[in-house]
Amino acid sequence: MTVPVRNRRRKLLTAVVVAVAMSAAGTGSYLTWSASAVEAPVVKDGSAARLSATINIDSLYTAKTQESTDTTSASQGAMQPEHVIAGRVSWYGPGFHGHRTANGERFDRNEMTCAHRTLPFGTLVRVVDEATGRSVLVRVNDRGPYCGGRVLDLSEAAARRLGITGRGTASARLEVYSPQKANGESGVRKITYDCSGRAIRTQGYTVKLATFGSFDEAISEQHHLEGQGMKDLFLTEVHMGTRKTVYTISTGLFSTEHLCSSLLADVSSAFSAARVTTFDLIAADDATGVSKLADTSTGDRGNL
Repeated sequence: MTVPVRNRRRKLLTAVVVAVAMSAAGTGSYLTWSASAVEAPVVKDGSAARLSATINIDSLYTAKTQESTDTTSASQGAMQPEHVIAGRVSWYGPGFHGHRTANGERFDRNEMTCAHRTLPFGTLVRVVDEATGRSVLVRVNDRGPYCGGRVLDLSEAAARRLGITGRGTASARLEVYSPQKANGESGVRKITYDCSGRAIRTQGYTVKLATFGSFDEAISEQHHLEGQGMKDLFLTEVHMGTRKTVYTISTGLFSTEHLCSSLLADVSSAFSAARVTTFDLIAADDATGVSKLADTSTGDRGNL
């Protein structure tokens, strides 16, 4: 029996409507997806969902652009010292406290300083106890020692941190590092140290907490924050040619600026000038922003 043409068209139209309805039921949840930095949903039945009708192309482009520019690799690695000196180290302090050192400063037994016969004043030296592996970072501001074949005299505070006040002397290794040329800033050199005093090459985003005009203030702040339980603390020495040397304390090492946001929120109440930056930009920022010297915390650091 022949079906009238009108009936065949009606059945075909009905089949199309049903097919469209079934397709909408299977992919309808995807048709409202809005482009963002997250991955697009997966079509479980293997068919290609028609997302182009509702995707905001500008939003997708912006997300991908942000992803490509906001991401870098975060890494750190130990630098090789320029000089290594082996020998016995001792310490001094009680009888010399308040006296003039060889560079004209007043000796402070509580600061992280040392005496060496030839190293230039201001040189930072990492001292490693060969017996225990403990280490300390100190600044040369005096001459000596001149007895017993010793190679370095530590301040009392440095000796205490190294753990040799009871022994008096120790067999140690002295490591001296050379600052590296900073990117994009002529005549500026910098070097970054971790909490053990080890010089490291760093790449990535960090939260800069404060800038100091002296090493003694900066190392004191680093030790204080470390004692409060803060991790990944870095001290960067920035040499601005003949103009000045400044020291910054930063914390954290991340691959994106976004990952620093929570850490920044945590420290901003204690460090009003804290901000997200990169290790490459620390030197450039401080070379042009010397007015930020001694920008210490304004809150209760004990809460960190």
